[in-house]
Amino acid sequence: MMRNKYYSSHHPAHCGVRTLRFSRLKGLVLLPAEDGGGIQDITSLQSLEISSCDKLLSRWPMGEAGGAPMTNPFPASLRILHIWGESGMRSMALLSNLTSLTHLTLENCKDLTLDGFNPLIMVNLKELEVRNWSGNSLAADLLSEVARTKLMDAGSFQLEKLEVDSISAALVAPICNHLSATLHSLQFYDDHLAKGFTEEQENALQLLTSLQTLGFFDCTVLQSLPRGLQCLSSLKELHVGSCPEFRCLPVPEEGFPTSLQVIILGFDRYEQREQAEKWKEAYPYLRVLCYEPC
Repeated sequence: MMRNKYYSSHHPAHCGVRTLRFSRLKGLVLLPAEDGGGIQDITSLQSLEISSCDKLLSRWPMGEAGGAPMTNPFPASLRILHIWGESGMRSMALLSNLTSLTHLTLENCKDLTLDGFNPLIMVNLKELEVRNWSGNSLAADLLSEVARTKLMDAGSFQLEKLEVDSISAALVAPICNHLSATLHSLQFYDDHLAKGFTEEQENALQLLTSLQTLGFFDCTVLQSLPRGLQCLSSLKELHVGSCPEFRCLPVPEEGFPTSLQVIILGFDRYEQREQAEKWKEAYPYLRVLCYEPC
């Protein structure tokens, strides 16, 4: 048990540390650098997880509005950063020095804004997960900013896995065209706005010719899948889970790509589960797996 609610990295035991995790330490606060706080001096650190600490970054000093902090709290050596439920994190400027990241997760950081965002932290990313359970979509702002920068022109931002909470932000032609050769997994969580797909969004999705996994989870008003899935010639897995208004798969005449192997459906409602049994008969050449979400 950690008794001290303040954390400082100035300790010989930190030498050579490659992985660090803070979990469910509700009272833990990272001290400002001038008070010996931060972990920016642990230059061996490769992977950092922060889960449900709430206030860990709440006292970290920032510079002028929209600018970078006086000192970044994390070392530039980080390759993997996962942050869940950190309400004290309010600015992307805190991550502005992390240009070597390959994996980034920002989940349910409800007060986090794009202020001070450095597009260069996206250059080496392979996996990106940005989503909130409710409220504003940071992912929408982030992807819009990436589309406006020169990152894609420079051949950077070669994502292999993307998980976001905004269908409309991800399914745009500039993003999908750029990721067509690299993106293998695209999953949407907690989109509470999208009922269906516009023609532009469907056309953008069809640009993702390397996509192998497509999923929709907790999209509370989504009613159907996009058309034209048969054009996704690399698609192997299709997931739909906890989407209470979801009603229909494509009719067999429109079909799925021949590459598709399995459809996994997680339905709460009896009517949906009953319909899923009919889909098993309609698509005998596919594995249609059904489960009831917890």
